[in-house]
This record gives sequence, structure tokens and C-alpha cells, in this order.
Amino acid sequence: MKAIKKDKPILAKKITLYFLAVSILLTVVSIIISVRFVFPGMIDITLNKNRYIATAVTNQIDNYLKSLINLINTTVNSKPFKDTVHEYETTSDDPDALAADINLLLGNYVHNSNLCRRMILDDFENDHIFSSIGAGNPIDETIFQSDEYQKIIDHKKKRWTSPVLEKENDEGYTLAYCMRVNIGSKDYIVTAYIDLTGLIEYIGELKGTVFDEYTFYDSYGNLLLSKGDTNALPEYESNNNIYRYVTQLQDTDSEHYITVFGQNKNTVFVGYVTDATLFRDFQAYFIVIVILFILIIIIADLIMLPVIHKKLLPLQDLSSAMQDISSGKINSRPHLNTGDEITTLCDIFNNMLDTLQENTDELIEREKERNKMKYSLLISQLDPHFLFNTMNIINSLARSKKNDEIILVNTSLMNLLQDRLRISSTEITDTIEHEISIAKEYLNIAQIRMDMEVDIVWNCPDELLTKQIPKNLLQPILENCFKHGLYDLESGMVRGRITISFYEKDRYLCIEIADDGVGFSEEFLDKFYHRIESVNTRGRHIGLRNIADRLKFLYPDIEMPLKPENVIPHGAKITLTVM
Repeated sequence: MKAIKKDKPILAKKITLYFLAVSILLTVVSIIISVRFVFPGMIDITLNKNRYIATAVTNQIDNYLKSLINLINTTVNSKPFKDTVHEYETTSDDPDALAADINLLLGNYVHNSNLCRRMILDDFENDHIFSSIGAGNPIDETIFQSDEYQKIIDHKKKRWTSPVLEKENDEGYTLAYCMRVNIGSKDYIVTAYIDLTGLIEYIGELKGTVFDEYTFYDSYGNLLLSKGDTNALPEYESNNNIYRYVTQLQDTDSEHYITVFGQNKNTVFVGYVTDATLFRDFQAYFIVIVILFILIIIIADLIMLPVIHKKLLPLQDLSSAMQDISSGKINSRPHLNTGDEITTLCDIFNNMLDTLQENTDELIEREKERNKMKYSLLISQLDPHFLFNTMNIINSLARSKKNDEIILVNTSLMNLLQDRLRISSTEITDTIEHEISIAKEYLNIAQIRMDMEVDIVWNCPDELLTKQIPKNLLQPILENCFKHGLYDLESGMVRGRITISFYEKDRYLCIEIADDGVGFSEEFLDKFYHRIESVNTRGRHIGLRNIADRLKFLYPDIEMPLKPENVIPHGAKITLTVM
């Protein structure tokens, strides 16, 4: 037997690699799931926060503009202011004093508002400007040269919100609201200024943290403040006095636009933010989670790997024992007690070895019995008594000079002897066709040997003639029919009918031999089915028991390969079942 090489244990290494691979795969899948499902939710949370900040800032600017509008309306509609302006228009006495009064009144209204920095009344027809006292700035008058301001003068528009104006030397920011008003019989333009330095500085901090780019518009689409590339921002559109911003890039995979309207609809905010900016809020949180997840996997691996190796050591021992057994050490038995499936596997393996040993011993014993039976078949193929009687028949025929009968009997005997001599140590079956021919040779001798009037009927389909059956089955049963079934004690004659039928049933081949003789005694059938040895004590039906034993040996899986029974109204039937 070829020796089996004992390999080094690799199962523990494989399981370790699989464990590591699964851990890495779970890590990657977790990151993918986080990016695919968790990140969008976190981005939405951040977007809502950004929207809240944008709404707060927009509402503040919107409220500033509303306050300026209310301040302008309050100023120009107040009776003292209207009377002073009217007096200035209608009298020529001391116009400088009246102008100073108007400036003083404008200053009082600005001072009472706590919000407006400066207010200017522009008598554009007379090219004269009235201004509140104090808080002036050189950039305030720059709006008078703008096209939008000229449109108010030309009566093309009634109001205008200027862009946020940056003071000189970056000292602050201001915003102007211009409105055309009628006081008395003339039109004026009132401009109110508000200092937005603190708010603009706060908004500036939003760039790169809350928004990458953003723009403020008034309700007419005029640009108030822009931080970033304005070309990348949505286009402003006005339709039926409902103002909105149109874009093809709303909430794409990599960038988002937020549009917020002021609560008084005076201001519109449009902000642009990338995923990178949104991710900045929870980047540290995510990195910590990933690091913790990786650390947990590493710690789990470090803990599990020695455990896996220890748990698989019994399998290594079992493998070594199996290799010893396969190399010829059949009596070797592994003994493991791990308290789990490995112990069960070891017990099953030992039980298999025990069963294998038992089956081997049984096969050896069966082979011995098989050899004994073959030997028994060889020495019992031809009954010496039958041979003696046949020779006497030939002598008797010779004295009577019955040459034809002598030739028939002699030929049949020769054929029988020739068939018996064909049996070898492995040849225990033959075709149905051959066995029928041998049985007919026996019948030729029996008909001359006995005083017989027997009708023999053979029923065998042509397709079954080539089927194999055990040798020397038919002759003993036919002889049993002659001697015990059809023999008449009073006349000494053998009379009756024997039918031999061959057929297939399920996966078996059946041989049925029936006669119309006296049948079996109930005592015989009872003892036969209960395998009582005294069946043979009287020497009757010995051949049936021998055939039953032979068939049981050849076909151990068949419960009853030979079944004797009586038939109604009289007669007997023997059914043989073979594979």
C-alpha cells in the first residue's frame, strides 16, 4: 500500500484567512453602505442646518429693508416733515434755514430708528440734496451715478435696493434703499442707508464653512451681495410677480443649491455648497467611527485566531489518525473529547471502523460459506441414486431390444453429465433457455423410468430466455412434483399436469411451478415457514429446503426467495424469486 504523506495543518490558516477576508469585506461594505445610505442622511441634516442659517441671515436683511421702507414712509408722511418741505418749496425767505430744518428732521427720524445710518432727500429737479446730520460716508453719493438710480429719476421704476457698498479701506459695508415719493406738489427720491458691517462679516465667515458661494438679490432680481463665481449660480427669473431661481443643478450628486426667500419677500438668498463642504461638519466624527470599527475588527481577529487554532487541533489529531488507518493500521482508533461536533465526528468514524471490521469478518465468513456451497453444488449435481436407476433402465431397455428408447435415455444422460461438468468455481448461473433444455433432458429419462401420464406446460416469453438464473433449480422441483404431488400410491402411476411459468415482477424474475396433485400438508407448510428443522426428519421435500437455502445465500435481500403454497381446489405451487 502506498504511504500517505502527512501534510502540515492548513485548515487553521485557511479559516484565519477567510476570517480576515470576511472582516475586511465587512469593513468595505460598511463604508460603502455609509457612503451610500448614511452620508446622504447626514448631508441632508447639514443642508437643513445651512438652510436654517441662510434663512436667519436672509430674514435679518429682509427685515432691515422693511424697516428702511417703513422709516421712509413714516418720514415723508409725517406732518412736520411735509410742512417744512412745503414751506421750503413755497417761500424764498431764508431757504438755508429751512434746508437746515429739513436736515434736522431727517436726523431726528434716523436717530429714532436705531437702525438707519443716514437718510437723504434728493430734490433731483433742483439738483439739491437734503441729508440727515452725521454718519456720512463718501461712498453714499456713488449710488446717484448708477443706472438704476437714473431709472427712478426717469420714472422707469419707483424703488431700488442698491448692492452692498464696501467702504473705503475696507472699513465697513453699507446698503441703500431708494424710493420715489411725492411730497406736496413735487416728487423726490428718499434714500435710507443701513450699516451692514457686522452682518456682512458674519456672512463672510459662512463662505467655505457653510456655503462655498452665495448671492443675495432683492425681490426684483437686483444683485445685492455676491461671494464667489456668480456665473455658476442659478439664473433669476420673474413671472407674474412670483420670483424664483431656475437651475438645472439642484441637489445633484456633487453639489447643492439652497434658495431662501425673506419672510417679507424683500430679499432672496441663493447659496451653493459642495459635498466636501457638507462633509466637513461630520468628517472627524466619521473618521473616528471608521477607526473604531477597524480597531474592533483587529481586536476581534487577535482574539479569535488563537481560539480557532486551538479548536482545530483535535481535527488535526483526527486527520493524523485517519492517515494512519489508511496506511494499514486498521486497529488504530482516535479518541477525542472536545464536547462538540468534533467528538461526534470522531465517534462516527470509530463506529464506521467497527462496522467495517464487522462487515469484513462477515464477508470472510460468507465467502467461506459460498465456497462450501459451491463445493456442495459440485458434488450434488447428479444424484448417484438417479444415475444408478438410469443405468438399470438402459440395461432393461437393452434386454428388450428397445434401441430408440436406449438412444433417447443415453443421449439425455450424456447431456445431463455434460452440463454438470461445465460447472466451474464461478459459474453458478445459466440462461433460462439452457436450464429448460436440461430439465427436458431429465424429463426424457423420468418418463421412461417412471410410469407417467404427465402433461408438461412451459410458459416463457422469448425476451426472458436469455435471463440468468441459478443452475439446477428446475430438476429437483420437478422430481418433487412427481414423487410427492402426482404419484398415485394405489396404481403406482404418475398422473397430472405441471405448469412452469417465467415472468418479471417489479425488479425481480419469478419462476412459478404448479401441479394439480395432492398439494402440501399443513404440517409441512407450518414447519417450512417457521424454519423448524424437523421438517426434514421424515426425508420429504429435502430438495425444497436445500434450494431455499441456496437462494437465500445468493439473494440475501429477498425476504422469501422460495415460497411453497397450496392451490384451490387441489394441487401445489412453488414460486422462486431471483434477481
